[in-house]
Amino acid sequence: MFGPLHFTTENAPLSNDVLEDGPEIDCIFCDKKFKLPSGIKNISDHVHESHKLFIDSIEKIANLEKYLSYWKGRFSMITKEDLLGNSDEGYHILSDQLEEDKLLREQLRAEKLELALEKQRQEREANSYARDCLFCHTHVRGNVADYVSHLWAKHNLQLGRPDNLVYVDELINTIQKKMDSLLCIYCEKVFKDRNVLKEHMRKKLHKRINPKNSEYDKFYIVNYLSSGHVEKTLDDLTAKASSDSESDNSDWSDWIEDSNCSITCLLCRENFTTFDDAVNHMKLEHKFDYTKNTKELSFYQQVKLVNYIRRQVHRRQCFCCDKSLETDLAMTEHLCEHQDLMPERSLWDQPEYFFPTYENDFFLCQIVDPQEDGEASSGVDDVYCESQNDSVDSSCSQDIR
Repeated sequence: MFGPLHFTTENAPLSNDVLEDGPEIDCIFCDKKFKLPSGIKNISDHVHESHKLFIDSIEKIANLEKYLSYWKGRFSMITKEDLLGNSDEGYHILSDQLEEDKLLREQLRAEKLELALEKQRQEREANSYARDCLFCHTHVRGNVADYVSHLWAKHNLQLGRPDNLVYVDELINTIQKKMDSLLCIYCEKVFKDRNVLKEHMRKKLHKRINPKNSEYDKFYIVNYLSSGHVEKTLDDLTAKASSDSESDNSDWSDWIEDSNCSITCLLCRENFTTFDDAVNHMKLEHKFDYTKNTKELSFYQQVKLVNYIRRQVHRRQCFCCDKSLETDLAMTEHLCEHQDLMPERSLWDQPEYFFPTYENDFFLCQIVDPQEDGEASSGVDDVYCESQNDSVDSSCSQDIR
């Protein structure tokens, strides 16, 4: 069985990212029908109570409709006892401990990631996007990055880097719907009129989305890189700014500096408060120049490289020559023997390394694409830290600290 490495926090569930119900789907054993996603709990309870089958982590399955359809077909040809074995009380668990189930979940997650990446590519390349600003009378033309940059530069609406967003028009529609309902998008309180709402959002620094609201998960690409929920820690990144600030153009760039998000070295267990400190440490102590080695790599290539190195270091296997070491100290000493610490591309440039090795790997939160960094909105820092859940060895399911 596979499970994630942990830096600090517990796993959190991922709510299904489809906001409206689709067509009805049958139970995998009978003809009883359920609506998805609103009926996820109902179908889980029904299968458990009526058919004595518990579907593990059902809320984390990337495409539940396809998942249930697959198993309905399989159970029409084979009994759950033949597939899952006999049990004393007749109850069974369907989880990724079963290789067939594990492969199915991974395939569905990969398909979901592909769709999100393709949508993100289309949004980046399309230059015909046009929409009125949420706050002023400006009609913004260009692409979605231009629109998000306008919201940040002119109104301090903090959505994160355009590079990290997907389904942006739907995100803006969601925000607009809430504001039209006089709802603060951060604290979600309702106000008597638009002027009071705007004043509240300005003074309280609530021009950002609610990190606890899973409705926004589908709009951030990092959520598609893991099998579980990406725990957004905007609360930990809140600036210590005065609540009675008079200017809409106040500088919020110090949010990240006050966070408790420690960044762990890729090659040892040292933790740092800033990304630059971690990179400098690796260069001085381990002779691994991350900036130089990744300057020609895209954002997604850097993600794969980091996840590959993380996994190899955890296993105490050299990420260059694959030699196994007995201790962390032996691993560190061995790495110093390599003249060039950059592993061969064929080792790390694999789809499996899209998926994070660690929970809360804040190193990943700091990665930027050097080829596109100049096109990102000025000064917009990442506001989402990752709580990663995906496949590594079951022995990895522990806090490394």
